[in-house]
Amino acid sequence: MLSFGMLKRVCLSQLSAHQGYIVKQMKKIKWFIIDRCFGIRNAFEYPFLYLKLSITRSMNHSYKKLKIINFIKRVKNKVPMMMDYKGAYQLFVLVHNTDKIQGDVAEVGVYKGGSANLICEANENRILESKSYREIHLFDTFSGLPEVQDKEIFYKGQYIGNSIKVRKLLAEYINVNIYEGVFPETAEPIKNRVFSFVNLDVDISQSVKDGLEFFYPRMSRGGAILIHDYSTSQEIKDVVDGFFKEKPEPIIETFVDQVIIVKN
Repeated sequence: MLSFGMLKRVCLSQLSAHQGYIVKQMKKIKWFIIDRCFGIRNAFEYPFLYLKLSITRSMNHSYKKLKIINFIKRVKNKVPMMMDYKGAYQLFVLVHNTDKIQGDVAEVGVYKGGSANLICEANENRILESKSYREIHLFDTFSGLPEVQDKEIFYKGQYIGNSIKVRKLLAEYINVNIYEGVFPETAEPIKNRVFSFVNLDVDISQSVKDGLEFFYPRMSRGGAILIHDYSTSQEIKDVVDGFFKEKPEPIIETFVDQVIIVKN
């Protein structure tokens, strides 16, 4: 007959053996709830932005903002995109405003291609009626996140994409290159390129570190790096803060969970 102490030890050993599985399932439940909350927020966010910008649309700047917001809505209707409208708008204008900086554009963390769609549109600047045809380089495993530490908020295999569907989504744009696999192992073709804008939406700290180590020395002066999840992941915040501790560039926090680095 098992004593209470023996039963406790058996239960603890079983819990320890399945700890990784339990942690992953808890993360899945949490992100299921978060995804539903994002869906509700997006449903209410657009009408308020549309109303606000429509009231002042006679002002040229507000009219341009409205055109961008409407394009973001069309992209959100096509593919899942976790970024809210403010974050997506920030991404769009950063791509647009770095078009005078020498270098290519890159994104690590493509998922379903929503943010890549914004990048391609902003790069060709059809909404804002100007032209820019920088090379665009898109990196993703398309099989979900790689190995993730238990303490991080995301889990292995999260955000599975499909490179064929992304290529189809972006088929109307030129100079788009898609690299499937784990970054930076897939970065060999661009090791001698320079960059004007980089979007790091990789969700886990090691991938942020890899992205910064690869792209920072290849950024043109005035080029920008947009990093996501800075305020929602302590591990990502620690990596970014540590990387730029001895560097001259300030870490510019935005209202959402993004930070911007402008190369000095």
